[in-house]
Amino acid sequence: MFFPSGRYLAHALIFYSVWFFLMLLVRSAWPVLGSLSLAALFFLVLFFFILTVVFHYFLTTGHGNRPQQFVRNFMAGTAARMIIHLGMLVILTLLNRDLAIPLILCYAATYLYSMVFEVYGLMRFFRGKRQSPSPKDRAE
Repeated sequence: MFFPSGRYLAHALIFYSVWFFLMLLVRSAWPVLGSLSLAALFFLVLFFFILTVVFHYFLTTGHGNRPQQFVRNFMAGTAARMIIHLGMLVILTLLNRDLAIPLILCYAATYLYSMVFEVYGLMRFFRGKRQSPSPKDRAE
């Protein structure tokens, strides 16, 4: 199955839904962000949701039980994610030059918010996987 656990997907969906509604509240209260359309905010949150789910799957399945492989995957995933985000931000600001400042502010806030969620999700995943070593592993 491609998707991570259903529990992670449910948490991600709730997390990004809450973030979307928080952005709507801030948009209505702060005039600088009021110029962003509802569709732009929805696309931004949807983009982050999809990227988060894909990278969570990549990080939680591609390493087996080798910590070195996880570190390599994590570093490669972080670099790839940063390049994807930077490319998307450049494209969006070039397409909407008049909305560049509010877009960059929303994008940066969403990026920080999603990083907190991703790190928390990975910590919970590996905390759940961590088990006491078997007697066979202790003997080696």
